[in-house]
Amino acid sequence: MKTIIRYTLLILVLCSGLTVSEPVNHQEFSADLGDNLMLYRRYIMDTKGAHLKSIRFIMKHNVFIEHIPMHAEMLMQVTHDMRDIFPTGSISKKSRAKSNIWDKKGSIQKDFINKLDNLHFQARKLRDLSLANDFDGIKKQADVLSKSCKACHYLYRGIRIDHDERDY
Repeated sequence: MKTIIRYTLLILVLCSGLTVSEPVNHQEFSADLGDNLMLYRRYIMDTKGAHLKSIRFIMKHNVFIEHIPMHAEMLMQVTHDMRDIFPTGSISKKSRAKSNIWDKKGSIQKDFINKLDNLHFQARKLRDLSLANDFDGIKKQADVLSKSCKACHYLYRGIRIDHDERDY
């Protein structure tokens, strides 16, 4: 049953890119969300990574070139609302998010917001290059986007201490 719920959540995450709302910095974190928020956050990150890996795979093996714009569009969509998945105080044993994402008042740090905004900007550039069929540009931009992801991971994500069933 848990597997069905997880796959349903993943499908919802993938489809969520079809509509985009303005990023909102939620200031309240409901304890009722608990580990579910952490799992959802992880699904978002996994989704982002899967689309980027798919683009790189397509480019490397020269297969399904026509799918690149779709993957790039989904990357742009999923990075649009990233602030929403980091509400104040949303850390737990299962979260790898570091507390330095938020200031003492509980607001998201400006540097973190800037990095999220840059990630979305770089994803938009990748989408635009894919729509123009600029394959050299796509390869270079995929690397830039990957570095944008790592910029946050380096400063704002801790190491995984515990493993869960998804790790096997």
